[in-house]
Amino acid sequence: MSSNPSQTMDEVVRFDAVGKVFGTREVLKDQTFSVKPGELFVIIGPSGTGKSVTLKLIAGLLHPTQGSLKVLGQEVSQCSSKALAQLRRRIGFLFQGGALLGWKTLAENIALPLIEHGGLSAREIKTRVADALAEVGLQDAGELYPAEVSGGMLKRA
Repeated sequence: MSSNPSQTMDEVVRFDAVGKVFGTREVLKDQTFSVKPGELFVIIGPSGTGKSVTLKLIAGLLHPTQGSLKVLGQEVSQCSSKALAQLRRRIGFLFQGGALLGWKTLAENIALPLIEHGGLSAREIKTRVADALAEVGLQDAGELYPAEVSGGMLKRA
């Protein structure tokens, strides 16, 4: 994973010589790369090579042992919990297994972060959920539960 090490303002993610160690196990060493807006960036490799750790670093769930990691221009390890929460609202992840709650409908799952972060009326939440479902071709699937839809539908939800 390497790219041009010079940082520009249009980088979404920037790793500069990032390393991560757990105890005596070095999971990442001197990783340097950047991801620009709209760029497709893929992290592949065998089990145990740091793919999930890289994503957790980007989300601020872990902090690098060495190096510099910026997301949307902010040094993640230096963000306060409030700043980290604001940053996380601007990024998203697609989990391999869908990561939906099985006892809630697709619409209820999609509404969860909108409810948790507050500030929207029930009507606004319903409208945003309907718009999101329509955008990914699931306008008729909102009342279905995760076990009732295909894998592709789960990922789109």
